[in-house]
Amino acid sequence: MQLEFTRPRYESLITAEIIGASGYSGAELLRLLSARNDVRLKKVTAHTFAGKKVEELYPVFSGRLEMEFEAFSDRLEGVEVAFIALPSGEAMNVVPQLVASVGRMIDLSGDFRLPSPAVYEKYYQHQHAAPSLLQTAVYGLPELFFDSIREARLVANPGCYPTAAIIALAPVLRKGIITPRERGGVLRSISALQKSTKTSAPTKSADISTRRKCNRFWRVKAGSLYPFRSSRIWFRSRGEFTRPFTRI
Repeated sequence: MQLEFTRPRYESLITAEIIGASGYSGAELLRLLSARNDVRLKKVTAHTFAGKKVEELYPVFSGRLEMEFEAFSDRLEGVEVAFIALPSGEAMNVVPQLVASVGRMIDLSGDFRLPSPAVYEKYYQHQHAAPSLLQTAVYGLPELFFDSIREARLVANPGCYPTAAIIALAPVLRKGIITPRERGGVLRSISALQKSTKTSAPTKSADISTRRKCNRFWRVKAGSLYPFRSSRIWFRSRGEFTRPFTRI
């Protein structure tokens, strides 16, 4: 499926909608977009909280954002850009419904970050619901793909670990300090406890303070997101080096 884009003639403000606005990513988008003078939020959707005022769920927006969460609809009249802040696995079902009614889409999940259905299925362990859109998505790392992002209809927002790894590796690859012929390197990323962690391991501050624990040491899903467009990066998984990709 080809996604050709012609910028609609809207008013000077960029009109936007957030789909999945009640979650962590959606709330952060609310904060960022509501503070901009060049963006007007037209609609915010949240299936669970449809009909509830935004300030009721997030009091921080009291007096600043007088909007209600609405149920999702694929009719986005007058919306120039749609932000999809849904969990991975859900966005791929929504994006195809928006193609005909919105100019640009920015997906914050991992649904459109990989280049092919086969690669996606390998790392996410299920089939992609919109395989024809994978090749049209632009990886949203402006440090490397600024021009492509400007023209893209569908932008796949990068994840946290890949962003840190790619930005760190890009200069040394471009300068030839390390090359694809070498046996790779070590990328060590440390973050706060993931909210999705469901184990019996200690999670309170007193238990984890100053401690570090490995999360899926040999099998890291984010490892599938470390390819490079102009140079090839190898990622070690289960003791073997995976095949290089040609897309970041």
